[in-house]
Amino acid sequence: MLNKLSQNQFVKITKLNDNTVEYGIVTKTNYEEDEYEVLYMGFLNKNGEFLSYPTEVERILERLKITDAIFEDVKETKIKRKMNKWMDENFDKIVREVH
Repeated sequence: MLNKLSQNQFVKITKLNDNTVEYGIVTKTNYEEDEYEVLYMGFLNKNGEFLSYPTEVERILERLKITDAIFEDVKETKIKRKMNKWMDENFDKIVREVH
């Protein structure tokens, strides 16, 4: 479990309220408030395969406090590769739409 996150860090996020697991990247940090902006990229399906979100999902960007979830580094190489691919294909589009 991570107690502090860095900008551009790939993270595995386990929500405390329902134990859902998602993957994303930290896009902004506010260390004074222990608050982070996370861009969600996908999740694992029942077979353990990473599925990426389309850019049109409602809650693709979310502000979270460090106490809202369990944050872990993404260690699986296969998942990191898929996250990098998603970033290459979608990041500019997301930045234009959200900011």
